[in-house]
Amino acid sequence: MKLVPCKHLDYEPHYDAELRTDPVFPQVKYWHRTDVHYEGAPVDVQYCKKYGRVNGIYQCYTGELDCYEPCEEG
Repeated sequence: MKLVPCKHLDYEPHYDAELRTDPVFPQVKYWHRTDVHYEGAPVDVQYCKKYGRVNGIYQCYTGELDCYEPCEEG
Protein backbone atom coordinates (compact mmCIF):
# COMPACT_ATOMS: atom_id res chain seq x y z
CA MET A 1 0.00 0.00 0.00
CA LYS A 2 1.37 3.40 -0.99
CA LEU A 3 0.88 6.03 1.69
CA VAL A 4 1.34 9.63 0.56
CA PRO A 5 0.70 12.41 3.09
CA CYS A 6 -1.82 15.14 2.39
CA LYS A 7 -0.29 18.56 1.87
CA HIS A 8 -2.63 20.01 4.53
CA LEU A 9 -1.25 17.95 7.43
CA ASP A 10 -0.01 20.11 10.27
CA TYR A 11 3.08 18.93 12.14
CA GLU A 12 3.93 22.29 13.75
CA PRO A 13 4.71 21.79 17.46
CA HIS A 14 1.83 23.88 18.84
CA TYR A 15 -0.47 21.04 19.88
CA ASP A 16 -0.71 19.53 23.35
CA ALA A 17 0.35 16.18 21.95
CA GLU A 18 3.43 14.14 21.09
CA LEU A 19 4.41 13.65 17.46
CA ARG A 20 5.02 9.95 16.81
CA THR A 21 5.97 7.69 13.92
CA ASP A 22 3.89 4.63 13.11
CA PRO A 23 5.90 1.43 13.80
CA VAL A 24 4.31 -0.46 10.88
CA PHE A 25 4.43 2.37 8.32
CA PRO A 26 7.40 4.59 9.32
CA GLN A 27 6.49 7.23 6.72
CA VAL A 28 3.30 7.97 8.71
CA LYS A 29 3.59 10.59 11.44
CA TYR A 30 0.71 11.26 13.83
CA TRP A 31 -0.11 13.04 17.08
CA HIS A 32 -0.61 11.11 20.33
CA ARG A 33 -2.80 13.04 22.78
CA THR A 34 -2.63 12.31 26.51
CA ASP A 35 -4.86 15.16 27.68
CA VAL A 36 -8.28 14.28 26.27
CA HIS A 37 -11.54 15.76 27.52
CA TYR A 38 -13.59 12.59 27.87
CA GLU A 39 -13.11 8.86 28.25
CA GLY A 40 -12.91 7.09 24.91
CA ALA A 41 -11.79 10.20 23.01
CA PRO A 42 -9.38 9.48 20.14
CA VAL A 43 -5.79 9.70 21.30
CA ASP A 44 -3.98 9.02 18.00
CA VAL A 45 -5.00 11.73 15.54
CA GLN A 46 -3.91 13.97 12.70
CA TYR A 47 -4.24 17.74 12.56
CA CYS A 48 -5.13 19.34 9.26
CA LYS A 49 -4.68 23.00 8.36
CA LYS A 50 -7.84 22.80 6.23
CA TYR A 51 -10.12 20.40 8.14
CA GLY A 52 -9.06 20.52 11.81
CA ARG A 53 -8.53 17.42 13.91
CA VAL A 54 -8.94 14.09 12.14
CA ASN A 55 -9.82 11.27 14.52
CA GLY A 56 -7.52 8.72 12.96
CA ILE A 57 -4.05 8.24 11.55
CA TYR A 58 -4.25 6.93 8.00
CA GLN A 59 -7.11 8.84 6.32
CA CYS A 60 -4.71 11.70 5.53
CA TYR A 61 -2.33 9.27 3.82
CA THR A 62 -4.76 7.07 1.87
CA GLY A 63 -7.05 9.71 0.38
CA GLU A 64 -10.20 8.62 2.22
CA LEU A 65 -11.24 12.20 3.00
CA ASP A 66 -12.72 14.53 0.37
CA CYS A 67 -10.21 17.26 1.28
CA TYR A 68 -7.18 15.02 0.54
CA GLU A 69 -4.53 16.59 -1.69
CA PRO A 70 -1.35 14.51 -1.89
CA CYS A 71 2.03 16.13 -1.35
CA GLU A 72 4.15 16.31 -4.43
CA GLU A 73 6.85 13.70 -4.27
CA GLY A 74 10.28 15.14 -4.80
